[in-house]
Amino acid sequence: MDLLDALSRSGDLPLAQTQLHVVVAATHCFDQTVMTTIIEKNINPLARLEHSAALVATTVTGKGLADIVTGEHRARLAATAPSLFALRQG
Repeated sequence: MDLLDALSRSGDLPLAQTQLHVVVAATHCFDQTVMTTIIEKNINPLARLEHSAALVATTVTGKGLADIVTGEHRARLAATAPSLFALRQG
């Protein structure tokens, strides 16, 4: 917000027909390598990544996961992470 404040000269310069884009980045760390996670631990690392992305999406949009996810993705996520659908936003 400091950058926006500086660009608009503390609100003195109007910003007509502008858009503000926010990028959210996340990293994931696993205790073992990806191959060890998949083969030895029998854990799907993509399911964990989807779980994290779903949490970020519900937080950023302020909506429940059922409102964001559609179609076959809803059924798949409900099977792998049912607790996400129990969360209510608001």
